[in-house]
This record gives sequence, structure tokens and C-alpha cells, in this order.
Amino acid sequence: MIRTFPEEVYVVSHHVHHLKSDNPGDPYNSHAGIMYCMLSDVNHQPIAKDLTETEYKKLTTFVNHTGTVLNSYEQYQKWGSIVSPLYAVGIWMLNWAFWIGIFFLVGGAGLVCALFTEHCSGMFRQGLQLYRPWRRQGEAC
Repeated sequence: MIRTFPEEVYVVSHHVHHLKSDNPGDPYNSHAGIMYCMLSDVNHQPIAKDLTETEYKKLTTFVNHTGTVLNSYEQYQKWGSIVSPLYAVGIWMLNWAFWIGIFFLVGGAGLVCALFTEHCSGMFRQGLQLYRPWRRQGEAC
């Protein structure tokens, strides 16, 4: 699977899913229709950018079991993310390299271009949204 968003977005929303399963507020609500579930990466919201240190430590307990390299609280304040940008980008690149290689072996450059061109533009936009070091302190997303 090609990762389309960091673990922090998926893991936290997955906990919410189990808390509110098939009710309003469930990020995977099956009653909301197939497109709601298929566009889960668009529906999921990143974590709050203004957590206190206590709230941040509580949030990291949800993600500790994933093996993800987590930011310190100071790094979180700088990047607005609990996942290290270097780790997120590195894993993302490894995943893409693997799948591009597989599809190239199966169908050549044409298949790779057909499958990944549209996906790449969405990934670039999402990357800009998640890691915005130029945002001002306290600025809403």
C-alpha cells in the first residue's frame, strides 16, 4: 500500500472510528456512503497545531506502537506534526519506489505514468498542507 498520509492522521482517526463507530463523527462512517469512505485521506483532519505539552504526550501514546519516529514537543511546535518530517518523507519515498518498480516490471513506463501522475499532484498538495514551517504561531490551517 502506498501511504497517503502520516500515521498520526490515520491512527488518531482510527481511535475515533472505534469510539463513534457508524455514528456522526466517525471518519469511516459506512452510512455516509462509499465516496465518504473512499476519500478517507481527504476527510481525516491533521492533529491540532496548538496542543499543550501534556496533551501532546497523551496523543503520542496512541502512536507509540506503530514504530513511527516521533517528534519531541519542541519539534512538534516547529513542524505542527507528531511525525518527524524526515521519517515521513523517507518512508513515503521508499513506498513509492517499491510500487513504481513493481508496476514498471508489470507494464512498463506507460503503466507507471497512467497510475501515478494524478496521485502525485494530490500528494504534493497534501504534503504542503501537513508540513508548513512558514505558518505563523497560532495560525489556523
